Amino acid sequence: MSTPTRNRETNGTQSLVRTLLGDYTWADAGGPIPAGVFTRVLAEFGISDMAARLALERVAGHGFLMRDMLGRAVLYRLSDWALAHHQERFARLLGTDTQPAPWDGQWTLVLASVPEAQRELRAQLRTRLLAARFARFYDAAWLRPGAAGVQTAREVLDSLGAPEPLQVTVLCARHEAGFGGRNPLEAYDLDTVASHYTAFIEQYAPLVKRAREGRVPTSDALVRRTQLMDAWRSAVRNDPLLPTELLPANFPREQARALFIEAYDHLGPPAAEQLRRLVASVRPEIAPHLRHRQSSYAEPRPPSPPCPPKHR
Repeated sequence: MSTPTRNRETNGTQSLVRTLLGDYTWADAGGPIPAGVFTRVLAEFGISDMAARLALERVAGHGFLMRDMLGRAVLYRLSDWALAHHQERFARLLGTDTQPAPWDGQWTLVLASVPEAQRELRAQLRTRLLAARFARFYDAAWLRPGAAGVQTAREVLDSLGAPEPLQVTVLCARHEAGFGGRNPLEAYDLDTVASHYTAFIEQYAPLVKRAREGRVPTSDALVRRTQLMDAWRSAVRNDPLLPTELLPANFPREQARALFIEAYDHLGPPAAEQLRRLVASVRPEIAPHLRHRQSSYAEPRPPSPPCPPKHR
């Protein structure tokens, strides 16, 4: 029987696998890659062989890898869906999706009344609105800045696949001060978001300085770069990406983002070199094909299919 601690460890290893798959050019290897290659790389992060193989199976189950067999050997390759997904992930973390849209002075509001009998659907609506960066304003009212949120709300509602139309009203409005009610900005905990960015800056500014000066050992670069990506993902996750005009003075998002990109790009070459060393110890013919991604990889590409393929 699994325990909460074991589940957290497994989920953490899966996240690590997905980060490594997206940060380097595994698809250029020219064919399926033996599971032993991945387990050797994951050992660099203190992951046991058994835990690594379990994480690979689960990552494959989510469609990020396709599983093949050669005799008794297990091999993996990236699916086309996974390649497109990693591109979109880069856009979210490094590119346009971490840049707020210009402020048009309007708010998109979603007013939803979902009865108790449909509480599961109500929970799904709440989860997906939050994921789409809507904030809960009142009990049944959600908002996000900009008229473009109307299309986002439509996509959220369509994704629910409700058997009957929901009692939902979507509208655009301007906030008029002086009525004694809540300011829409009060729906956001910007102090917490800012604290996450500030903590990121404080933790990784010394690493950036060392990377800039070429003082990060090659043997450490792969682990440091992967930790950097995971920390940045955590910092960005709860940012509502409000337009700059709505943010407090000296909000640290742009400083943190610039620091992340500089560190990510500086650590790329030594991290890739260490990755090739590890892979070469198992399959030398694969190692030369592995290169690092740069922040420029976040340039817009065609969207990925909506659902991952089933692994085999």
